[in-house]
Amino acid sequence: MNRGRESAEAPPVPHHRMTEGEGRRTDGGKGRGSPTRAYPADLRVRLGRAWRALWPALGIAAALLVINAGLYGPLAPRTPIGGSPAGSNGPSCVYATGFDQAYGWLPFSGDWALADGGYVQRVPFGFDRGAGMARFRAGDRYTLSVRMRYISGVMGGGLAFNMERPYAFVNSQLVRFAGGKGLLWGYYDEKTGFHTMGGAALPEGMDAGDGHWHTLRLTVRPETFDIAVDKSEIARDQPLRFTAGYFSLHTSESAVAFDDLCLGWE
Repeated sequence: MNRGRESAEAPPVPHHRMTEGEGRRTDGGKGRGSPTRAYPADLRVRLGRAWRALWPALGIAAALLVINAGLYGPLAPRTPIGGSPAGSNGPSCVYATGFDQAYGWLPFSGDWALADGGYVQRVPFGFDRGAGMARFRAGDRYTLSVRMRYISGVMGGGLAFNMERPYAFVNSQLVRFAGGKGLLWGYYDEKTGFHTMGGAALPEGMDAGDGHWHTLRLTVRPETFDIAVDKSEIARDQPLRFTAGYFSLHTSESAVAFDDLCLGWE
């Protein structure tokens, strides 16, 4: 009987005081490493999930950095800064390009491509096709010129300027050809679109839709601007709705090639 009672009772366990570091090792219990604080398992899981959740955002940020570097990287214009491209008929350029490359340009409507030594908008229908220059925001006094050549449609090549944003015609000025024999100009507002402010016929014998290169040149001041085509003055002291801003190539109802753009300070 006593034997049975003795086997049922567990022997006393000697008291053992845990020393610092025991049960809190990070080396798998092998006795190596310095004592460290143990984190709860659920906290480690939450930290791991948070880190994995950051990866998509980090990937997007890296992609944006690459795109930004390509967009705003060094330009390689055919005509160096400070030169005057053919057809500019004006002062030295602070920015000039013959469109060997298209760094900084933002096509936001139409089908734009580098072709035949120029920058071509290839869709011959529809209005308000544009490609804006994102690297430069002109002040309130400058000149802007570009050569253009009609390809197809109804000649409607031109320049938008004093733009609020380089990727939209909203709140900007526009001068463009209206067929081969005339020009029109006006502005875009934020809600109702384009408003015509004026127009003029080209000099007798001039046809901007003849498939040859023609130069449109604007002289912009704080309150007014002048228009010239191929060294012929078309209009002077036209009022502005917007002052200073970005600039853009423009086509309406036509495929047009652009070349030798020059931005200069008056």
